[in-house]
Amino acid sequence: MIYELIYNDLKASHKIIIFGAGDNGRFIAEYLKLLDFSAIEFTDSNSKKCNTIIDGIFCRDLESLNAKDENCLIITPLTHNESLVSSFKSKGFKRIYSWNEMLLFIRSDEHMAEKYLQKNKNLSESLQSNRQFCGMYNGERCFVLGTGPSLKEQDLKLLKNEFVFTVNQFMRSEQFKDVKTTFHVWNDSGYFNEMGDRKTVRERVELCKKIDKSVVSFFPYSKSIEFVKKNYLDKYLDIKYYQEMSGIPVEAINLNLSSLMPEVGTAVLSAVNIAFYMGFSTIYLLGCDCTDILTIISAKSSEIASPQYVYGNDNSVKMQVKSMLEERPLEFIYELQAKKFAAFRKINTICRENGVKIYNCTKGGILEGISRRKYEDVLSQ
Repeated sequence: MIYELIYNDLKASHKIIIFGAGDNGRFIAEYLKLLDFSAIEFTDSNSKKCNTIIDGIFCRDLESLNAKDENCLIITPLTHNESLVSSFKSKGFKRIYSWNEMLLFIRSDEHMAEKYLQKNKNLSESLQSNRQFCGMYNGERCFVLGTGPSLKEQDLKLLKNEFVFTVNQFMRSEQFKDVKTTFHVWNDSGYFNEMGDRKTVRERVELCKKIDKSVVSFFPYSKSIEFVKKNYLDKYLDIKYYQEMSGIPVEAINLNLSSLMPEVGTAVLSAVNIAFYMGFSTIYLLGCDCTDILTIISAKSSEIASPQYVYGNDNSVKMQVKSMLEERPLEFIYELQAKKFAAFRKINTICRENGVKIYNCTKGGILEGISRRKYEDVLSQ
């Protein structure tokens, strides 16, 4: 009922305007494209985004919005959502939907994944090729390495005969040479954009190439495909794609590498979900300090605090934090952190219910909800 009501309202709109050209807004736009809505525009309070093309959609200046009755406005920021709705109503907009209403609308679509894959044939073919990994490592154990600073205090050479997942920019760590990576998982949307000078982009490309071709590298399709093709990374790496979507509920049946997977917001959890699909019976987490929020808080007040990553706080980290703070208010970042911890608890429950053991072997850190084991004890078994 809710789906039909919102769908018909959107269909009757002369134009659909999405306020917020960030992750949420782009997600909404991508879904509306599945429904063959073409009269879509972005608008954003960030003037740098205005009068540009984002994901093939024009982003107009906020001041130029026209509150015509036949136009529909979608408010996507998670923060101040209700006050924004009230503000736009006072400007004459009558047909307004909040992020929560749109999320309910999308989740009511039982055929969303099917529509998405039908619309994206190349993605569908790439995901189908991942069936080869289903249950491939039944009964085996694996180690998933985050990028927390606690890794500096653990001897990673002990993992030379283990199945190891590394994630994101772990290659920047001095310990990278001590680890024989089996799988590498990327889940960092900001890493694959073309922002920055040519030197910065070139450095990102070269960092990707540090992964050996004998390692299977998992890239998030929609976030990285253009970057991969433009820089010919598929010539240097053994690349497989996966695709996450925030409208997919976190359930065991959806931890399916050959279809759309739930968006979990961190590369470590993406790696855990892939390991679950591959059939690993025991999963150990290392370097999952989850203290990166301290970097954000300290950067907001003054200088970045002590390093929260295994590779320290260099200029790259500072630039990334600065960009994040410019685009997102702190309360939004806090909400993302809360969702991350909730996702860890949910994945832990799914693993236990399906006979998969998952333990946190991180030395210290603040991750809760997953049973602890000492790294040295596990390796001595």
